[in-house]
Amino acid sequence: MSGDCKWPGCGDLASRQGWGCPTHWGRLPVKIRQAIGHSYQPGKPADVYRLRAEGSARDFIVREASRTAKVRKGGSGDTDPLV
Repeated sequence: MSGDCKWPGCGDLASRQGWGCPTHWGRLPVKIRQAIGHSYQPGKPADVYRLRAEGSARDFIVREASRTAKVRKGGSGDTDPLV
């Protein structure tokens, strides 16, 4: 199953268990990738385990964006900390 990458602002084709493009899939911690991969069931709607794994991925993205924004604050003027 493929669709759009779930990383905010990306929109590239997702190939890894339907979650993200290769670039953003690789940025997730291994444990989150494993949880998403183990909960993936082609052709079936997301179950509680899949939703929990995707929630962990979203939490990680928010934490990384916050951490990156603090590092860049007052620096380059880049407004998108996720890129």
